[in-house]
Amino acid sequence: MGLSRSAIIVVAWLLAFDDFKTVEQACTFVQQRRPQIVLGSKRMELLEQWHISITQNPMNMNLVKC
Repeated sequence: MGLSRSAIIVVAWLLAFDDFKTVEQACTFVQQRRPQIVLGSKRMELLEQWHISITQNPMNMNLVKC
C-alpha cells in the first residue's frame, strides 16, 4: 500500500521544480532511490499529461505555487 501515491507526487514535483526534462527521467531518479515504488500505466499517463500541461502553459505553474 502507498507504493505509488507518494511517488507520483514526488515525480510531479521534480518535473515542475527541478531540472528533469522527461517523465521517464524523473521516474528513473525516484525508482533508483525507492525501488519498491509501483507506477502503473495509468499513473504514467497522468504524469505525461501533467508534464505537457506545465510545459505548454507556464501559467499553470501559478496554480501550483499558490
